[in-house]
Amino acid sequence: MGSRAQDGRVDADLAGEWKRWNAISGKSLDKDVFGEFIEENANDFLDPTPALLSQGTDKAEPWEVRMIQIAARVQGRFGQYSTLNMLSREFKVHETGHMNVTTNRDTGEAKVQFLTEHKDPDGQPLTLPNLFMIAIPVFEEGALYRLAVRFRYRKANSDVKFIVQIYNPDVALRDAAREAMAIARDATGVPLIMGIPETTVS
Repeated sequence: MGSRAQDGRVDADLAGEWKRWNAISGKSLDKDVFGEFIEENANDFLDPTPALLSQGTDKAEPWEVRMIQIAARVQGRFGQYSTLNMLSREFKVHETGHMNVTTNRDTGEAKVQFLTEHKDPDGQPLTLPNLFMIAIPVFEEGALYRLAVRFRYRKANSDVKFIVQIYNPDVALRDAAREAMAIARDATGVPLIMGIPETTVS
């Protein structure tokens, strides 16, 4: 994993895929914008394996165990590309609300809570995946990194916004940078020295 060494030089340019996903990470996207993005970047998606769908670690590979642990940490469930594509085309949500009032008989104090539920057009509670998986390089022509991406939606009046967020992108960036430096060290034979720029005093 990492970037490519050429003639003793490491090509450390961030990959286009990495830039595109980080550009939208954490932002609210209109349904059409979200749909166009996932269609244009369909090759980046990985469908969950049987181990991820069952979240069983008995026969899972190390990377699958890592994804299962992420899902457990965020109480998530992995979805398929086809599901996301369908949501971007046909997603409809109906919002219902009711008021729950509880009264303390001893003091007469009342607590009022407004509850909101999102349901599908058939009136059933929505059950949507909140994770999916992509495989993209960090650096141009570098190895692919499997990344978990959190998915959620937000209803704003009659509109629905989709939000996708890469889970812990800094970990992949750090690992790729370390590998790129190791490649440069091996290709040049020059010892790797870590440091920070000197402060310029005017």
